[in-house]
Amino acid sequence: GILDEIDIIKHIKDKLGIIDHNIKILKISYYEKPKLKIVDDFYAYGLAIYSRRENKIVFSRKALKEEIDKQSKDYQEIEGIKYLKVSSLLYPFYINEGNTIEALTIAIILLSLLHESWHSFDEFIFKMLIFLGDSTIKNRDRLYKVLTTHYGIELRASAFEVIMYYLLTGFYKDKRVYISVCNNISTTCRKYLEELGIIERSENIYTNYFAPYTLGRCYGNIIVAKYKSSLEKSIDKIIDDLVYLDKEKAIEVIKNYVYNPDKLLQD
Repeated sequence: GILDEIDIIKHIKDKLGIIDHNIKILKISYYEKPKLKIVDDFYAYGLAIYSRRENKIVFSRKALKEEIDKQSKDYQEIEGIKYLKVSSLLYPFYINEGNTIEALTIAIILLSLLHESWHSFDEFIFKMLIFLGDSTIKNRDRLYKVLTTHYGIELRASAFEVIMYYLLTGFYKDKRVYISVCNNISTTCRKYLEELGIIERSENIYTNYFAPYTLGRCYGNIIVAKYKSSLEKSIDKIIDDLVYLDKEKAIEVIKNYVYNPDKLLQD
């Protein structure tokens, strides 16, 4: 299988340099990079989990194989770029000719790594807030709320996942991807926002649990479209805003654009 041919841990470690960059952005003192581990399987949702107790990002080989198999059958191509789908949102993963499955695998791993890396940032921000009493932290009550609720935690990690994925892959520089980004916003995100109340009242635990993930990814798509080629030079401000992002702010930003995604391309 593809996971036997690709050294997963090597690819993960190759990407882990992003954490060094973001430590500087987040100004997290006392930050310790999480260790990496891959196991055959674990009893949890997702492809990877962040263990706060061990400060490790743990990947499930079984879940990765299943996701790669699924995406390899379902990916689509728009104007020469291939896309995988997460929460009905499209992510570009391939431009140059080569091994499509390997490129897909690396993209899936990177997305999971980015998401779980944000959880590791949150853990150390929380320690600064509660245990170290860092007096430089502003809006402490608001920050405490987003750090201690499932919604706040996963909303921000999902937004970070999208924003940093486009930044690190360089796709934010390619004008062709904005067709799919705006489609994500005007179709999937619009529909999701209109149905959000129903989703959050659902008795389906799975549906309710994943509500902040999709909302965060929609917010991330809007940030990518809003900043476009200036994403990298604006990343400090973007991350500062993301640290304090809550459900109400995310919905406010999304509502401003879902009915007029072309506005993003004109800004």
